[in-house]
Amino acid sequence: MTRPTRLVLLLLGPEGDAPDLAPWQEQLAGSSYAGSPLAPELRSVPRPLDDEGWAPRLVEELGLAEFDLVAVADAPSAPGPAAVARLLAAHDRPGTVVDGRALPFEPRHRDEDETPCSAALTLLDARTFAEVGDAWTVPLEKAGRRLLALTVRAGARLRPEAAATVVRRVRLDREGRPLPARPVDATPVPAPRPSGSLHPALLPGSALHAFLGTAGVDPAPLVPESATAPVDRPFLSVVTRTVGTRLRTLEDVLACLAAQTDRDFELLLVCHRAEPDAVAAVRGLLEDQPGWLRERARVLEVERPGRAAPLNDGFAAARGRYVVMLDDDDTVLEHWVETFHRAEAEAEGRMLRAVALLQPVRRDPAHDEPLPCPVEPARLEWPWEFDAADHLRGNHTPCMTVAFPRGLFDPLALRFDETLDTTEDWDMVVRAACVVGVHSVPELTSVYRWWDAGSSREAHAEEEWDEAKARILARLDDLELLVPGSAFAGARAAIEAARAEAHQHREHAQQVATQLHEANLGLTRLHEENEQLRARLRAADGKLRQVRARLALVREKRDALKEQVERAR
Repeated sequence: MTRPTRLVLLLLGPEGDAPDLAPWQEQLAGSSYAGSPLAPELRSVPRPLDDEGWAPRLVEELGLAEFDLVAVADAPSAPGPAAVARLLAAHDRPGTVVDGRALPFEPRHRDEDETPCSAALTLLDARTFAEVGDAWTVPLEKAGRRLLALTVRAGARLRPEAAATVVRRVRLDREGRPLPARPVDATPVPAPRPSGSLHPALLPGSALHAFLGTAGVDPAPLVPESATAPVDRPFLSVVTRTVGTRLRTLEDVLACLAAQTDRDFELLLVCHRAEPDAVAAVRGLLEDQPGWLRERARVLEVERPGRAAPLNDGFAAARGRYVVMLDDDDTVLEHWVETFHRAEAEAEGRMLRAVALLQPVRRDPAHDEPLPCPVEPARLEWPWEFDAADHLRGNHTPCMTVAFPRGLFDPLALRFDETLDTTEDWDMVVRAACVVGVHSVPELTSVYRWWDAGSSREAHAEEEWDEAKARILARLDDLELLVPGSAFAGARAAIEAARAEAHQHREHAQQVATQLHEANLGLTRLHEENEQLRARLRAADGKLRQVRARLALVREKRDALKEQVERAR
């Protein structure tokens, strides 16, 4: 086989777009194929929408030999760890199309037996590229299925490579659909800054601060002066608990964090009762990340039992002004941190809540380790706004959608309940909201993967979930609440709505009662008319019997007369 000597990476994006080339240049550095070095080349190319035949023209323009390699990637995206190297390692012969995975979620779901194909990061030889390149003449949401069909038609082989990932820099509309272009925010991402006291009583956006102000209490004397000195700390601490057995999905998490538009955060990977080999594997994943992310990450080990134990230790070790949970099998969009950071400027001291998509997935049977395979399109599942009343009945806020002000845990010393086997996040969300309140941001920033098996829903029996919910509801019955002023308007509106609904029900009941009364009257009239008809029938029957008796007498007289006539003859 003739070995390739060149590797051309095509970044396909909107006309006039200037993609970030630096991470891709790092990916191309030192590229090799089967031990032989490649001459890499990076090109930014407008996406050839509806331009059929563009691929063979480009191959000719670049002067590529048929065995040279072409990688195609979505320009507004960031490569995962060693993504290009992993594609190259998976490409073993001409006619092979190696396709990576798209994060934070796949543009579409797959059928049960369908080969995964994203077309967001693909490697193939120049000859095959010329044959199947029309796959990229449609929007990316449709390109995967078209690439699959063209590969089959060309007699090529599609080889999915789950280890090669690319994080799409995409924003979503309120229906969860990718926007055709990323919105440009005129205001810059908030810059890092020193922080004074994090006590919720001193932070102007918190419900506790507002309550003290309403009561005429100055909170400043309540906080030691030493606690108000400025301290350099990140805006956000991301706490990810893991047992080190879902390394592929954990790597997805790290790739999404490496693609964030706002880097003012730190990462705490909390290994919970993990085996030494698993901890070493987690550290190894971290080593594969960009240097700036490695410098802001720490690995903690926790041996206490209980799902909440790693959260308590992670939150205690956090240095950020805000702290957020991010499970090792979920993903976040590029502006996840940025959205929280901008929200802090509007309501510093409150909990900050965004919105997540729900992505139903199953475990891909083609892999030994857990790897998500979408079985339904990602969808909206949770409300845009936080509603305290709704949360008194159940959890409507996935853990990665809410950032907690650090002051709740230090100095106020709130802790997750380590005796709960499930729903520990819901319990904390409600208790914390009662102290500092919640600021809602109607922005989709994360993806909650809903596994059909192998998640915490299967790890705990239904009785455990019911018991935990009963305990939380019992605790809420005794909870003292700080209610924001806006809640009264909501309560009044709810009461008025309930009254209006009750009035409608009463009117409906009266209408039904009137209809029943009229129906009863009609039935009574029918009964009376029926009785009258029966009486008439009885009278007619009596008259008929009389007529028949008279007819019988007439017949008898007739017969008697006949006999007399006969005798007279």
